[in-house]
Amino acid sequence: MRSQTHIIILILFGSILQAQVQMEVEGKFKVSVMDEAINADSVVVWLPDSTLARRAGTTFNNSGWIMNIDTTFTLKHVGIGTSFPTELLHIRSEGDAALRLEADSNDQGEANNPRVYLTQDGGTTEGVLGITGNPNIDFTGSLANTTFLGSNSGANDAIQFVTGQMARMTIKNNGDIGLGTNTPTERLHVIGKTIVSNMDTITSAQDTTSGNVVRLSNGTLALRKYKVGDIAQGGIIFWVDETGEHGLVSSQNDLESSSPGDFLHQWSTTLDVTGATGGTVVDSSFNGKGAGAMNTMLIVSADRDDTDSAARLCSDLIEGGYGDWYLPSKGELHLMYTNLHLAGLGGFGNFYWSSTEIDANSAFIQNFDTGLQGLNSKNGLDRVRAIRIF
Repeated sequence: MRSQTHIIILILFGSILQAQVQMEVEGKFKVSVMDEAINADSVVVWLPDSTLARRAGTTFNNSGWIMNIDTTFTLKHVGIGTSFPTELLHIRSEGDAALRLEADSNDQGEANNPRVYLTQDGGTTEGVLGITGNPNIDFTGSLANTTFLGSNSGANDAIQFVTGQMARMTIKNNGDIGLGTNTPTERLHVIGKTIVSNMDTITSAQDTTSGNVVRLSNGTLALRKYKVGDIAQGGIIFWVDETGEHGLVSSQNDLESSSPGDFLHQWSTTLDVTGATGGTVVDSSFNGKGAGAMNTMLIVSADRDDTDSAARLCSDLIEGGYGDWYLPSKGELHLMYTNLHLAGLGGFGNFYWSSTEIDANSAFIQNFDTGLQGLNSKNGLDRVRAIRIF
């Protein structure tokens, strides 16, 4: 049977029709060799010597060229949307540019998933970006229908996130994560300041571990916050700041002298001026906090031989694992009366020494029966409670 093939060749320069040729061929039609041109806009071009040439590596559609395989480059660059590809695959668009990999298009096999593999070193180093279908298909612990970024290489591989040409986050092969360091040594290793906007809180009644940040039984972290009356920090808390993390704590019992059962003590056996005058006033923001610590140091320094003085008993106290106790100032002592005694806490007696000196002969005391503050001779006998800052 005779068959005819009609071929219409349109040769375009811009939008001008240059020629129309109708060729009738019986049987197959084959062009084995054709010149190539790289600077014209058409697939088949008319050269100055009146011969036809195929534009190098170009595929056309009705709206213009769509792909260029640049055979003039050693690496055989492929351009989509560009005549001059600069990479092995160069995609260019005046609008959005998107690359779609679609797997399991008939929704029949969850094991059929899209992936992009990045390999080097003869395939021994490999990274992968993809979607998992069923759990544990691509890696241990993978979830169904989850996008993942991973590394499939050896023990030394890692994933890094980079901005400004600098590694900001590193995930090592063993799961250690570094922020601000590319050599993390812990599950989360952060170098730099960290702001936590919201965190659970916990009081000493709920947990007895040390530290202001604690690990709860469910594995989460909580910020320890204290309140007046908590038994913590070596004693009973009688004041906390606005954060709930810091404050003052009193020993739970009156201090004894070197003689068991002896709870009455002199302020000092030496009647002289020590300079321990701090902490006479405590306002709502607790200005003067810790004044008793300085007073105690001055008193002990002035009378080193008196081991049973009120200040020395506090300075030498080791209780609850803490050794930084001191005799409270006049203001701190009044806070103990207001926040503990009036709330029925602490088991206080009547008169207690403060560390605030009036003159060479006397110092302030607190009456826990009436709430009034007064004075007593330094060689008089009153009770002692030690306090500390946390």
